Formats: sequence, structure tokens, C-alpha cells
Amino acid sequence: MDIGSISIKGRVRKRDEDSILVMTESVSSEEGRVEKCLLVLADGMGGAQRGEKASRIAVDSFRQAGRKLFTSTEPVFDILLDALDAANHSILKYARENRIREMGTTLTAAFFDGEFLNVINVGDSRTYILSRDTPIAKTVDDSFVMELVLSGVISENTARRHPRKNEIMRVLGFDQSISSPTYRWRMFKDDSILLCCDGMWEPLSEYMMMDAISMSSSAQTSVENMAYLANEIDGTDNISAILCKPSLETDYSRFVSKQTQSLR
Repeated sequence: MDIGSISIKGRVRKRDEDSILVMTESVSSEEGRVEKCLLVLADGMGGAQRGEKASRIAVDSFRQAGRKLFTSTEPVFDILLDALDAANHSILKYARENRIREMGTTLTAAFFDGEFLNVINVGDSRTYILSRDTPIAKTVDDSFVMELVLSGVISENTARRHPRKNEIMRVLGFDQSISSPTYRWRMFKDDSILLCCDGMWEPLSEYMMMDAISMSSSAQTSVENMAYLANEIDGTDNISAILCKPSLETDYSRFVSKQTQSLR
């Protein structure tokens, strides 16, 4: 398993308010050793170091959950959603004790169990599965413009230039209760996992991301190239990302090679 990560403040912001977490474990199974990983990215908001603190609190909550994910038989999403709830309450508590009116963070968390990628997502940071040939899957943003996209009012390309593109509908640290959709995707050979904030995915198309991945065999080099390119194109926001290239042998042909049979 090859993993690379980066977080930079960009060309405009005074500080980097993003936080990232990478945890890996090699676990014994009936088929041998299975490599698992927990990847978490949080994009803080609030200014005056409040966003930085919120993202760190969120990541720390998932650090504790990571140990449980590698060893427990408890359902994966129960652990991830409990960690999300704990992160939300910890941010609210910190804000209350320090008399801070607004501090929050987006969060995208992905746990790869050796076969499936299990994801939760709040805000407009994203988790992708990218392949050499095409984008495979990605999370859905909790944003005003994404509501317009899902309703068919505007396209995704138009959403990137919409004047209200930075309006997020849901983040950690703003409400007492927090929820998240859950995503469970099967991974195949040559698939890559990418977590990134809007500072990366707004200036870079998915095909630009895939080009960066295919041009280097190293996950660290690829993710650095993506971050520096995003900074060159825009650079008005913090830029953070985690790229993971699992070692998988199973390809799509195993699932599509059987001849279709009529049900009648």
C-alpha cells in the first residue's frame, strides 16, 4: 500500500487550517496479511486559529476510532459515526468553554478494509475513487450549489464558478447533532483513493487528478504535484490531500465476464 499526503496554506491564506490523519495496519486473515488504512481530512473554518483547532479536534477523535477499526468486530459505520458525533461534541464543548461563537470543520473519513472503501462525509471536502481510465465514485458535497446540481438546475462545471459555491449547508461544530451519508465501494486493481479539500478539487478537474496519478508511480509525488498545480492555478485557499494506492489483484473482468442469462 502506497500512501502520500500534503497540506499547504496556499498563496493567500496566512495559516493552514486543514488537518489530516493517516493510520495503517497489517492484519492477519485466513487469506494471509491484509493491509487496512484509515484516512481522514478536515478543512477548518472560523479564522483566528479557530478553524485550525476545530480540524485538529475532529482528527483526534478519529485517531481514537482508528485503533478500534483495526481490532474490533463492531460494524465499521457504527465506529465511524460514533467518532463523528464525538468530534462534533468536542468542538462544541471547546467553543463553549472558550466563548467562541463560530468554529467548525468539514470532514471526510475513509476506512479501507482490504476490499471495500467505507466513507462518511460532512461538508465539501471529498473522497474519490479514481482509476486510470475514468473517475469511479465520489462523495456528494453538503453545499448550496450541490443542491442545485442534484436538482438539475446547473451542471457541475457551472457549480465551480457559481457565486455561492462556498456556502456549506452542514459542518461539524455548528449544531448539537450531526449526521452523514455512508458510502461503501468495492475497490479493484489500479484504483486509487483520494481525499481532498475544496482548495484542490475546485481548480483541478478529475481528469487532471488522474493524469497526476498516472504520471508517477509514487503516491507522495503524485499528491504533491496535484497540490502544487492547484496552488499555481488558484491558491486562494488551503490545499490538503491524501492519496492511497492499495495493492489489489482483483479486476473488473471477474465481475463482468459471465454471459448474461435471461430470467424467462
